[in-house]
Amino acid sequence: MSYQYNREDVYAFAHANGFETRQKGKELEFKKCPYCNGGGNGDEWTFSINLDSGAYCCLRASCGEQGHFVELCRDFDFPLAMDVPKIYKDMSRFGTHIQPKDEAVAYMASRCIGEEITKRYQLTVHKNNPDILVFPFFDEDNKLTMIFNWIDRTEAIDPALANPLCILAGIKATPKNGSWDGSEMIIANSGNVSYDVYLRASSLYSFAQKKENQQKYGLMPYASSETGWEGGTETGAHYASVYADFEDGFIIDNAIRQGWYKEDGNYKYYANSNIVSPNKVAKHVFKGANCTLTEGKNATDDIYVVDNYNESKSIYNANFLGRLIRFNNLTVTYRGVKNEKGITPYSALTSGSNTNIYPSWLCTSGILVDGSVQYVVSKPWYKLAYAINNICLYGSIALCYPEVLNTTHASTPGFYTARTSGYSRFAGKPVPENGATGSVLAIYAIYSHSYNFSETSRDQSAAFQLSTCRFQDFLPEYYNSLTEEDLAEREAWIDANTPEDSIALPQTLKDDDME
Repeated sequence: MSYQYNREDVYAFAHANGFETRQKGKELEFKKCPYCNGGGNGDEWTFSINLDSGAYCCLRASCGEQGHFVELCRDFDFPLAMDVPKIYKDMSRFGTHIQPKDEAVAYMASRCIGEEITKRYQLTVHKNNPDILVFPFFDEDNKLTMIFNWIDRTEAIDPALANPLCILAGIKATPKNGSWDGSEMIIANSGNVSYDVYLRASSLYSFAQKKENQQKYGLMPYASSETGWEGGTETGAHYASVYADFEDGFIIDNAIRQGWYKEDGNYKYYANSNIVSPNKVAKHVFKGANCTLTEGKNATDDIYVVDNYNESKSIYNANFLGRLIRFNNLTVTYRGVKNEKGITPYSALTSGSNTNIYPSWLCTSGILVDGSVQYVVSKPWYKLAYAINNICLYGSIALCYPEVLNTTHASTPGFYTARTSGYSRFAGKPVPENGATGSVLAIYAIYSHSYNFSETSRDQSAAFQLSTCRFQDFLPEYYNSLTEEDLAEREAWIDANTPEDSIALPQTLKDDDME
């Protein structure tokens, strides 16, 4: 049986998966895209579903997921149930049929109960007061039939507007004032849904006063302290019970996710905390084969090796760009940033008309600074990678061979800036101390609009960049030599010496490029 699209299923999908939504016209917008989760910048409200057609799309260029609601449900294992005919109990055996009055029909319609149901169950209003709703009482088997309308909720009911004839079909718990324990927040909820049904009838009041009837039927007497609608004290009986107990707990995880995770019984794949569609993975990710990379000083080697400054000049050309190169015996050098001794050993580097400091993070898109627009802002930063308010910062580091320590130009042969690729592999790792030495295995590239590889052309905006994908390939000699005490001392120094304005991120005019 084919599926008939129903916009109510869209609301049910969002509720079942815990997505925060808002409706704009015919579009139901999601705060986070189910596929990319907002990407590295945590973009919001880019994903929407058209409630008329069921078509969905994500406006993030790097995501661009689109399709029909049926595909979305398939990707996230959300069942689409078929319509089931409603079966009602035959009430004809109870004798004389009661014709509901117009006031009853109008009231029940205002509470989402249709006229057909109102007539079927013969609901009406009191003959002397149309504000009192009356349910039929059938003497044949002494049963009171009450009709409750069950409505799935995606948000809490306002107590001021709550219908006393409705029972909640679900509960939405919203955590407030929670506290993080590292990258986790544990939420626990418990309680119950109960009801208390009251019938005004003086004879029932007397019946409910008897202890044997209380024990047998659960009825308790009730007398109102207020004057009833006929001028006397209202008396009757009520029946209270707990409909359902609930106890639930869950963990909010704010850690960076990489790889496969089992959630709600299903496996999902994450890349830098962005969920990847299983269908997309199957189309574009294929199992590779083992191989051995050659390493040496021949141009045909898979990994080219550079040991010193003279050899670095041999790769000062476009032929080696994009290649995997191991640079041995490099030295970390601070530029325009104070070191462990509290001094700035070297001035900032020039790159065309710009000056760059290291170690640092860098923003290269338009930002507002004191009301004016600036297009490059760089701040001292002593972490390889770090997250603040869900924004991931990558540290840039300067390295060089001893022969060019005194250079003032970023485009000098033998001088490099290093950047890490893959947040989780470098998260929280401290930047090495000024003067630390070691090797770097990286992809060799140039950061420039154009460059002619002339050592005399210092006015060109260029810098040679080393992109490292694995932490163990970045200065392993330095990091392996650190003891736990060394690492703790280094972390303490970083916490004490990172400038406050380095943690205050700039207000950008558009999607920024944070390094």
